[in-house]
Amino acid sequence: MGQVGCRDSRRPPRPQRVRAASVARRRETSGSHRAASGSHKASFQGSYNPQAGYNPTAAKPKRGNRGLLIGCGIVVVLLLLCVGGVAAALIAGGGSFSFSTTPGVIEAATARTVKDARPDQSATTFAPRESMYITYKINKAKVGDTLELRVFRNGARIPLTGGEHTLTNSGTIYGADSFVPTEAGSYRVEFYYAGESSPSKTLDFTVQ
Repeated sequence: MGQVGCRDSRRPPRPQRVRAASVARRRETSGSHRAASGSHKASFQGSYNPQAGYNPTAAKPKRGNRGLLIGCGIVVVLLLLCVGGVAAALIAGGGSFSFSTTPGVIEAATARTVKDARPDQSATTFAPRESMYITYKINKAKVGDTLELRVFRNGARIPLTGGEHTLTNSGTIYGADSFVPTEAGSYRVEFYYAGESSPSKTLDFTVQ
């Protein structure tokens, strides 16, 4: 009886050990599972964090600004090309250009040939007795207004036949007067519109 009782008293510890082991295993399993879960979560967050700071709506203004800058750059280039083209044309033609909105002669140039009363082959140097043209553009012309051309050679006025005109049209008018210089020298043309006391436009050319 005593032995049996002793054996019975010794048996309980074994299940306790087994239970403790199983508990330990469960704890280890749970810990490993948590660790695995934690490592999975950490790796997931690590790969996602860089994109967490990315904001698609914040990137749109950058694209818009880039397009705006490109558009502004194109406009500036076009303006420069236009200004450069006008300057080159004026230099080549020896004429002048104005944005004036007042009535009068706003453009003038000399040419060897014309087309529709406008310079076709512009030039500023001619030979004696070479036929040439004095062209001009009148802004805001009115019917009945007058235009007088005065020609000077080396500072002295020379007689000019047909240098006075009475306008029969209104608005913007282009004109071309033929002229044949007989002597070499430095020439100057003055344009007087509607009885002006001083010329609204002047033009220089050379005969040699």
